[in-house]
Amino acid sequence: MDTLGVEPYMYEPESEEESDVEEQPVAHRLQMTTSEWCTCGNCDRMPQERENICCREVPQVMRRMTQVPEEITCMIDHPGLEPVCLNIYSLQNAMNIYRADHGQLRIRGMERQCRHLAYRSFVSWCWGFLG
Repeated sequence: MDTLGVEPYMYEPESEEESDVEEQPVAHRLQMTTSEWCTCGNCDRMPQERENICCREVPQVMRRMTQVPEEITCMIDHPGLEPVCLNIYSLQNAMNIYRADHGQLRIRGMERQCRHLAYRSFVSWCWGFLG
């Protein structure tokens, strides 16, 4: 059969080695005490299994933590967390950016809006994008 120099799948991306490895099952943290899985010392038990994760287990967060000259054990001790993610003026600016990009934020209550914007700011700061 003449393929005219075309090979099937020749332009398909190949998988990376990392994506071929199956994730190891995580112990059921809802059945564990926080001190059994938290390494920073500041974690609280959350209602859903996937929410029970320590800041020291997230590579993007650890990257931010290692950018400061002094050693910190938890992200809440990072000197940039408050000015970037929690400061009311930063949150007001985040609200302005959100409104310009997406329109009105459809969350009731100022506290819940601030929590949402702080989360978005944290994700953008650590991961470099929102998606």
